Amino acid sequence: MDLSRLAVTTRNSPVINLANAATGTYTAKGVLKDVDKVSGSTGFDTNVVTFEVASGALAITSNKDTVVRNNPFTVTVTGESKTRYKVSVSGSGADRPMIIDGQTAVKNLYDAYSAGIETNVGGKASIEFNTTQADTKTYTIKVEDLLGGLSDEVKVKIEAGSVTITTSGTGTYYIGEEITLFGTNTDSDTVYLFMTGSNLTSNGVNLWDPEQKVTTGDPYSFTIANVRTDDTWSIRWNTAGLSLNAGSYTVYAVTEPRGQNNLADARYATTSLQLRLPFVTATASSATVARGDGLVISGVATGNPANVCIWIFGENYSRLQQPATLWSDGGFEYRIAPEDTASLSSGQYFVVVQHPIDDVFDVWASGTMLAGNGVSPVDLATLSAAEAANALIAALDLPDVDDDYSRLTFFIEDPWIHIDPIGNQTAGSAFTISGTTNLAAGNTLGILGRGDTATAVMQAGVPVPTPPPPSPGGGGFGGIATVVKKGTGANTWSFDLGVFNLRPGHYTVTVESIETGAFQTAVFD
Repeated sequence: MDLSRLAVTTRNSPVINLANAATGTYTAKGVLKDVDKVSGSTGFDTNVVTFEVASGALAITSNKDTVVRNNPFTVTVTGESKTRYKVSVSGSGADRPMIIDGQTAVKNLYDAYSAGIETNVGGKASIEFNTTQADTKTYTIKVEDLLGGLSDEVKVKIEAGSVTITTSGTGTYYIGEEITLFGTNTDSDTVYLFMTGSNLTSNGVNLWDPEQKVTTGDPYSFTIANVRTDDTWSIRWNTAGLSLNAGSYTVYAVTEPRGQNNLADARYATTSLQLRLPFVTATASSATVARGDGLVISGVATGNPANVCIWIFGENYSRLQQPATLWSDGGFEYRIAPEDTASLSSGQYFVVVQHPIDDVFDVWASGTMLAGNGVSPVDLATLSAAEAANALIAALDLPDVDDDYSRLTFFIEDPWIHIDPIGNQTAGSAFTISGTTNLAAGNTLGILGRGDTATAVMQAGVPVPTPPPPSPGGGGFGGIATVVKKGTGANTWSFDLGVFNLRPGHYTVTVESIETGAFQTAVFD
């Protein structure tokens, strides 16, 4: 194009007629017609611009023919360069794909379903639609010029998505445990949860508050889980403190706020679970405890309470509502130290382990007074051990008390050691000295043997007390033995005496507990 008549101060060229130009992409540059004869410079050429010549037709296409609801789609309009058009969605009502506001091509949003748009210099415009509120059917997206002479359409089908729900664990839980509910939702941005089951209304109740009935159309009556960008969702449901009975329950996950009675055409999924009443078990490390030995009360509490409480009643010893913290697996331990049992009277002791069920203890001690929900106060200090334990059990069994418990007993005895008959032994031969005891497994026993005219010796590096001064013709030995647990009866111990230079004579063996001082003696030849 000859622009020789265009003054250098003019910013625009005359209109360029493209009527006969073929469609395609063009480049343009201003070039000086006459080069400076002296310098030969061509450095005054303009920059290059690019433009596209289109056919002049108007067209619209979609990047998706079928869209799962809650996912966006984009249409592309092809028309004249930098030209305004109208884009609209067929149908009426609010349940249609919506034009997202704030897009570059959207110049005038008439409403959520129609807008004035403008193509770029290449004659194209892209418009994105939101389908969250769209009904499941086929929609027509239409583009037309503002004079109504040109138009085009594209059809997009909106399909319903799906929702899933899964629970952590096995599906059987103890009331008080935390349950994770999770799944996917490709149909909406929110999952509406409710449950039905034992003694609950048929339309469903809120998971956080079973007293709250759900109402179709009221999202705030449901338990709500937000859907993440990857279409997943999850909540952690703590069942502690809820007014739920043991039994079977069904949890519903719905893509809109609908109760069980209005699910005919809804997208939903369900999962079943069993809730059981929590309980506590407890055992003592030994049914019989030698005075001066320690005792461990251990067990397991289900339902994930913060702690259980230990009650102990004896003739001259009591511990009222002592907390025992639970481990992550529900186990617990409560220890009575050896120095505590050393001062206990012999006899029977009663133990009650209390479980709060709903994380609230319904029976408690105030000083020495037993109190609680519906409990007639009683001073435990005025009762015998057995009577105090029975009073506590009676309180825990009251109708207004939901606490669970486990009970056990143990006996305190004076420590004793028994030496099995040794019999006559042959000088220079190996033999074993053994016996039984009520001392706990792991106790250490000192073994000292001496002849009627002998001094003691060292064995296994263990120093043995020196006996009276020796006289000619005797011998001695010494060492240690460890108490071993043996079934349900008395514990055992043994001491192996290898080939040892014991001279013939009369010997006395003393076996003494290092921890408690209990001892026993025996003789052999």
